[in-house]
Amino acid sequence: MPQEIKYSKLEGETTSYILGSTIPAENMQRLNTTRLSFSQPISEGTVQQQTATGSTFDVYGNRWAAQIIANGGTNALKITKVAWYGLKGGTPPGSLVVEICKFIPSQNDVAIYTLGTDTRVAQHEPIGGDYIAAQVFYAPLSTRLTSVAFTIWKPAQNAKLALRKRKLLYRFDNLFDLSWTCTYSSDNIKVGGTYWPREALNIADAIYEVEFYTAYLTVYIIFGARAGDTNNTYGFYAGATNTARYFKKIGGTETALITYTGLSTAATYLLRIRQVGSLHQVYFSFSNDVREVTDTARSSGTVFVTTYGTTPWADNIRIYEPDADYITIYGLSPGNFVELLDSSDTVRATATADDQGVARLHAFAAAVKAPFRGIKIYTDSSKTTTLYSTDTSEAIYDNIFPGDEFEYQSSPNYTINDLEVLLVECSEDRSPNMSRVVAARTVSASSIGTSPAAVTVDFAPDYPELTGGKYYAVVLRQKDGGSIFAPYAVRLRETHRQREPTYYPFFRSADGGATWKRQGGLFCIEGSIKMAILAPSLYPDALLALTSWDASEVGTTAAWYEKALDTPVYLAPGDAAVLLLYQSGGLGDASNYYSIHYATWTDSDTTASDLYGPLNKDFWKCYFTSFLTSTDGGATWSIMTNGDMSFQLKGYTAVPLFSANLALDEKIKRVKASVTGRVLTGNIIYFLTKVGRSKVKESSTTSMFLTDVLVFPESEPIPDAGTVKLTIYVVGTGEVQEIRAQRFVYNEKKVVTPKDLGFAELYLLKAVVPEGGSLKINEKTVLGGGTHSFSEFNYPVRKVEIINADAATLHFLGVK
Repeated sequence: MPQEIKYSKLEGETTSYILGSTIPAENMQRLNTTRLSFSQPISEGTVQQQTATGSTFDVYGNRWAAQIIANGGTNALKITKVAWYGLKGGTPPGSLVVEICKFIPSQNDVAIYTLGTDTRVAQHEPIGGDYIAAQVFYAPLSTRLTSVAFTIWKPAQNAKLALRKRKLLYRFDNLFDLSWTCTYSSDNIKVGGTYWPREALNIADAIYEVEFYTAYLTVYIIFGARAGDTNNTYGFYAGATNTARYFKKIGGTETALITYTGLSTAATYLLRIRQVGSLHQVYFSFSNDVREVTDTARSSGTVFVTTYGTTPWADNIRIYEPDADYITIYGLSPGNFVELLDSSDTVRATATADDQGVARLHAFAAAVKAPFRGIKIYTDSSKTTTLYSTDTSEAIYDNIFPGDEFEYQSSPNYTINDLEVLLVECSEDRSPNMSRVVAARTVSASSIGTSPAAVTVDFAPDYPELTGGKYYAVVLRQKDGGSIFAPYAVRLRETHRQREPTYYPFFRSADGGATWKRQGGLFCIEGSIKMAILAPSLYPDALLALTSWDASEVGTTAAWYEKALDTPVYLAPGDAAVLLLYQSGGLGDASNYYSIHYATWTDSDTTASDLYGPLNKDFWKCYFTSFLTSTDGGATWSIMTNGDMSFQLKGYTAVPLFSANLALDEKIKRVKASVTGRVLTGNIIYFLTKVGRSKVKESSTTSMFLTDVLVFPESEPIPDAGTVKLTIYVVGTGEVQEIRAQRFVYNEKKVVTPKDLGFAELYLLKAVVPEGGSLKINEKTVLGGGTHSFSEFNYPVRKVEIINADAATLHFLGVK
C-alpha cells in the first residue's frame, strides 16, 4: 500500500474520467443549409448480380466456395436477400449455409493493374533531380497494397551527355488511331464534336505538334480555343478540298492565314505550330518549310482534334514551351559538330558549337515526329573523330524532344542516388498529392542495372491500407533529389485497352512534385500494381449475416434459390464483403453435395455483366479476385481472377444526398450527425450514413416533418484519423433543409495521469470497475472489480491504469 496522506481540508475541483465515454468537443455545427431534394423509390430489388452460369463447384466436407461482393458504384446498398444458382447431388446430410462475412487480406496477391504485354513502341521517362514520375491507379476495394513492379535502368557512370532541362509540357500519344466519325465536316468545329484530348490546359504561348493522316477527307486541329468556344479559335484544316490552311475563327467567321495546295492522297503529315504573343509560326511537312503570320486575336485554351469520315486519324500530340524550337547542347568546345538522328538513325538536324561551346539543333523544322533517337558529337564538321554517340542503355536513347537541353562532359563520373518508391494519395484532379504519403520504400542504386529490367518492390510486412473508391499514385524519384545529370529511366508503354484517358493517368513533374502534368492518355508505366487478395475471415465476430437451405429445399435440377438474410448487410461505395458457402458440420461427400454454378471471363470480354461493372474487366485493366474455392475448410483458398459465382443480392439502393469533410485527431474520434427536413411522398424516409471507414448506420423516420433526426450516433467507432468524409445516402422522397454535425472526444486511454485531465495533482475519490477488471494505482496497488470509495483524500495518484476492462468510471479531486 502507498503511504497514506490525510488532509483535513483540501481545495480543488471534482472531475471524472469515464473510459469508453464521449465528450462534446464543440457545439453542433451547420454543415449545410441549402435545400436538398431527393426521390429514390423504396422498393426491394436486385442490387448486385452475376447471372451467367456454366461451370460448377461441388460443396461438401471441407470443400467451400466464396465470392467477393463489392460496391464499385456511387450508391449505398442495403442487402436483405441472397440467391445462388445450382442443385444438389444425392442427399446432402447437412444444410447449405450462406454467410456474408468480413474479409481479411491473405498472403496471396493479385495484379489489379498490369501493363507491358503491348508490343507497340515504348518510351522512356527520366527520373533525376527535380524530374519525378508517377503512375496513378484506382483501388476498387478497401484492401492492402502488396507490391509494385516497373521496368527501369540507370545510366553508366561514364555517360557523357546528360539531360539538364526538358521543355516538353504534355504528350498525348496514340489517342486517335481509332476511327472517329462525325456527321459532316462543318459540325467538327463546333462544340459537341469529337475533341481530344479532353484537357483544359489553359496555355497561352506554346508549340503544338501533331501527326495526322488524311486521304482527301477532313482533319481539323483546333487549339487555343477560348474556354472551349470553337467559334473563337485558331486551327489547322487539311482534307477534302485538296488544300490545307492555318486559320482563325472569330465570331464564327473563318479567315485563312496561311494556305497550302496540292495535298497528295493517303498521306501522313507532321504539323508544328508555334504561338508566341501575336506571332504564329507553322511547320507543315507537306511543304517542308516554316511559314509565319502576325495576328493579335490570341487566346489561351485547350487543344482539340477531330476528324470527319472513317479514314483520317491524328496521333502523337505534343505540347512544348514556346522556346522549345531548338535542342541545345552545352559544354562543347567551339567548332564541335553535332547531329540529331531520328528513330531510323537518319540525320534530321545539324549544328556547330559557337564560341561559348553551345550547339543549337533546329528541331522545329525536323520532318519527323518526336522523340528523336540520338545525338552524335564530332570534333568538327569533317566527322573524322567521334566524341560521343548516344548509347542504347541511356535514358535519352529514343527519348529526345524539342526544347531539351543537354550538358556534355568529356570525363564524367556521376553519383547515382538510391531510388525512392512512394505510395501517395491523389488529389481531386487525380494528380499525386505529395503531402499525403502513405508508405515509402527505397531501392538501392547498386541493385538497378544499366540495361532495362523489371524491379519489384515488396510492401511487406505492413502492407499499407488502400481505401476502396480512391485514387493512389506510385511515385518514383531519386533519393534526396539525386542528380539530373544521372537520371534513371523508367519505361512507358501504351495500352489501347483503356478507352477513357483519365482512368489510369501517368504524371510527370519537373519541380520535385510541387506541380504535376498528366501525360499520355494511353501511356502507363510498364509494370504491375498488386493488392492483397480478399479471403473470408473465419473468426466468429466476422459474421455479418447468414441464411441456409436444408437438402429438402434444393432440387436436383439447376435453379435459383433465394432466401432472406437474418440481418441486413450494408455496403457503401468501396466497401466489400465475402459471400461464403459451405455444408453445415463439414458433412457430405462426393456423392452427397451442393453444386454451385459460376462463370468465367476472357481478357478481351469487355461487355460481360460482371458484379463490379467495369472495375475488373479489360475496360479498366483492373483484375480483382472474385471467385474463391477451398478444399481444407477455409484454411487456404484457390484464386480464380477471371471467374464469378452465379449469385444475386437483393435489397435497397440509397442515393447520395450530401458529403462533407471533418477533421479528427488522436482525441476527437467520434461524430454525431442529424438532418432537418420533411417527407414529400409516402410516409417514411431511410438514411444510410457513413463516416470515414465506419460501419454504415441506418436510421429512418415516419414523421412528415424531420427535426434533428439522428443519422449517425457518437457511439459508433470511426477507425480513421485526420480528415474523414461524412456521407449521407437516402431512400424515399423528400427534402432536407439543414444538416448538422458535432465532433466528440472519445475516452479510450487506459492509463490516466494528472496531466491528462489538466491538473497538477489528482486525488482518487471513487472508482467503479466492472467485474473481471482491475485498477493499478501508482504502479503498485491493484483493486478488483466493484465500487471503491476513498475518504479524507487518502490517495494522491500519479498514474491510474485500467486493466482487462473496456469501461470504468473514476472520480477525482483535481488541484491546479
